[in-house]
Amino acid sequence: MEVIYIAGAAFLGAMVVSLLGWLKSGEPFEVRKFSASLVTAIIATVGFAVAYQYSNALTPIDLGIGWHN
Repeated sequence: MEVIYIAGAAFLGAMVVSLLGWLKSGEPFEVRKFSASLVTAIIATVGFAVAYQYSNALTPIDLGIGWHN
């Protein structure tokens, strides 16, 4: 269940950044430009969810002395 929260936070964060960028630019809203931000948000969502799954798989001890066993 935590993965869903992580993925949701990554998606919402990417969308907030893209909306703030649009507000700062002062340009009229264009769906084509926003769709590129949407694709970037989806990629970030998948990347963060996958990285979270593997975040506890390796520890520094595994990397430092685990291969000697």
